[in-house]
Amino acid sequence: MKKADLEQLLATRIRAAVEAAAVECLQQINRSGHHFVASNQGMLRWVDADRDQVLEITCALGVGIQPRSTAERVPDPVTTAFCALAESGTDRVATTLNLVDGDIANGGFSQLFDNKSVAFVREAIGYLDDIGAPSAARLIGKALALVEESATVIQDYNQLQKTLSRFDARYERLNINLPELHARWRDRTMGNRSHPG
Repeated sequence: MKKADLEQLLATRIRAAVEAAAVECLQQINRSGHHFVASNQGMLRWVDADRDQVLEITCALGVGIQPRSTAERVPDPVTTAFCALAESGTDRVATTLNLVDGDIANGGFSQLFDNKSVAFVREAIGYLDDIGAPSAARLIGKALALVEESATVIQDYNQLQKTLSRFDARYERLNINLPELHARWRDRTMGNRSHPG
């Protein structure tokens, strides 16, 4: 079946089900004392002349078939393992990087520096270098330097937020696969106890 045929089939069947449910409900409403009858102004419109009322059901229906979005796709095993490590707290590197990436994804660099300490961000920068994400480490390092320079001037907070927002798109363009980089790093360093986790 073609995409348009599938969409049409679904729309027709769903509209028919809504109409059947509406008629069923209308019968129940009329049993309770109303006298709604079909109106000649639409399929889902009834009039109770005794009470001077109109009952109308509007049902916006959209049916579309498209490829699944990235968010809806089942995560790969590497991402699943990374998230499990990060959420369990058993791997400090995964936990730290997941928290930093989550803050940036949800509210940009402004959220990162509002939620996390300078020491925490420094730690994350080191981990990004360790796992092989030097571009992300440099970018976050530049943002950190900007925050540290502005730390003493409270009245420039709004300007700082605007400046930090410029880093958001740059970070997104890096398109870093933290789970994959972390997995490779972990494979290389298994048994090396110089890193926490």
